[in-house]
Amino acid sequence: MNSLFKFLSILLLLFFISCRQEIKKNNPTLNGPELKHLIEETLQGDENSSNKLSGLFTFVADDFTAYNKIILDSIKINKKTFYSVLIENQNPIYNLFAVMDENFNLLLKDESLNGYLNSNWKKSGAKILAVVNESFRSKDIINLERVSYYSIDSLAGDLVFRQFTKIKMPQKELAQNVIFISDTTITTEIVSIFPSSKPVKDVFRFDVFKNQYVSKQNKFNNLVLSEIDSLNIISQEPQIIDYESIRKLLGEVQDSIKIDSTFMITDNDFEIKLDNQWKKLGNYTISSILKKEVKGIKFINPKIGVAISIFKIAAADSTEDYFDKALISQSKDNIKKRVSEEFEDTKNKYQLYEFSCNSKKLILILEAPKSTYENYRDIYNNIFKSFNIKC
Repeated sequence: MNSLFKFLSILLLLFFISCRQEIKKNNPTLNGPELKHLIEETLQGDENSSNKLSGLFTFVADDFTAYNKIILDSIKINKKTFYSVLIENQNPIYNLFAVMDENFNLLLKDESLNGYLNSNWKKSGAKILAVVNESFRSKDIINLERVSYYSIDSLAGDLVFRQFTKIKMPQKELAQNVIFISDTTITTEIVSIFPSSKPVKDVFRFDVFKNQYVSKQNKFNNLVLSEIDSLNIISQEPQIIDYESIRKLLGEVQDSIKIDSTFMITDNDFEIKLDNQWKKLGNYTISSILKKEVKGIKFINPKIGVAISIFKIAAADSTEDYFDKALISQSKDNIKKRVSEEFEDTKNKYQLYEFSCNSKKLILILEAPKSTYENYRDIYNNIFKSFNIKC
């Protein structure tokens, strides 16, 4: 009897160990070398790696692989490992900073970084901060440096402080040094390198509602912007100032589309409810999945990797003139609405909407990653319910 009991106990123990191993196998966690490998494979166009890093990369282009460096760093928060990802590209459009946890969850993504980049982690009181430093040029002869602090917890990350830290011109050099950081305050000191002058302090207090450190005077940023604006020269180097300048950096051909101004869409043509996570690109060339290129407006949400494009067509035209997809008619008062079935390619899911009234007709394109589409379906539906064409 004792032998049978021992045998059953050993068998049960082996079963328990096997189950634990199976659980561990089915719930893999991320590590540094694996993350770097997945990033490098994604940059080379590997779809499987891209799917594992869903949402990390918003843009895909041939020159995306021309990166200068990839810097990975990690930190422990409540016994959980978090990874920072910094990618510096030869084309600054593709510069990227992000924070992920060990379960592949994306907590933070910032694609608004310029020039040469470096990053590190900093602890201040109860806050854990990811820090990114930028070094870049403006108007050819102005060298600038900027710092960004991102507050990271186990659920999310937010940009809480961004300031210029240096401006260097032929006859002037000024710097802003962070001399004190706490949960409630950041204090900086502004100094002149040449000619020297007495340091000036600025205080940034944490605004709970804005979730940012804010200064009432914002002395150094205002000084830098004033110096740049006052320099009246024509830049010979590419500058990122609007979407057309982005197109130049991307190597797109300008003025490839000649379009009747009657069909140029403006904000006066529609209403749509989007929160502050969305970025607007005006006068945008829309070509993806279309039979022919058009000009329109594109809204991008980098956090979830989704885009909504809107353009205007002639009242006599139909959406089928631009897509190989059929639309189903719906009615809403005096506004006619048509919508397509959801469809997909290897990476994204799409849905088309056509709104028309009187002599005006607008087309909307939803473009979202397949891997996260279902997670945000309610968001998409609410956005399109909020859309209204102005007759």
